Amino acid sequence: MRNLKLVIEFDGSRFHGSQRQAEAKEPTVQGVMEKRLAKLLGVRVPIVFSGRTDAGVHALGQVVNFKLDSTITIPTARFPLAYGSLLPPEIGILSCEEAPLDFHARFSARGKTYRYLILLGSSVFWRHRAWQVKREFDVDSMRQAAALLSGEHDFSSWRAQGSGQGPAARDLKLTVRPVELAGYRLLAIEAAATGFLYKMVRNLVGTLAAAGEGKLTLSDVEELLLCRDRTLAPPTAPACGLYLVKVDY
Repeated sequence: MRNLKLVIEFDGSRFHGSQRQAEAKEPTVQGVMEKRLAKLLGVRVPIVFSGRTDAGVHALGQVVNFKLDSTITIPTARFPLAYGSLLPPEIGILSCEEAPLDFHARFSARGKTYRYLILLGSSVFWRHRAWQVKREFDVDSMRQAAALLSGEHDFSSWRAQGSGQGPAARDLKLTVRPVELAGYRLLAIEAAATGFLYKMVRNLVGTLAAAGEGKLTLSDVEELLLCRDRTLAPPTAPACGLYLVKVDY
């Protein structure tokens, strides 16, 4: 038995998320990858993802793994080319290696980093790549709110409704920085933690944006931490600006 660990990137614009779903909701990243892997191997092999991402969300460093019978003799070094040639252009293989048999892309993960991009202005080129906002933000206020939210807290106010009632405590590092790229002005919001609640990053971005617009004060943000009520927090930011950057093991 072989256990292959792949780091992949994908453009999530046309996918209904990463997780395989009912045929009516395909294509998903997992669904497409499993079908193309079956074409390569002649047998259906389940692929494990480090975690799910929503429709429209992108990945720069998603990690997946799958186990192969030892009779499959495709060398690991050749696997990215053999497999990658069958994948659609929206999915790319960045690396491939043999992992210990007990490695599990999801359960072995020790942390993740996400990045969210806000474009200050509008552009057809960023239509599916960033949240386009035609107004200015007070970046200092956003940074102060991010500092307040960093650390170990209960993030119930940023848990998507209907996502379960498990523990909501997370140890989070949240930063905001201006970025200029090819003449475009953006804000990059980076979130790193040992784990995230469903839609937590996009919900936090919505709160930082509200702070940057002057709709929330630092006292308001602190109150959201204490009240643990999602209905009182600002709306969720769009999916198109979110990127899974890396998974730590």
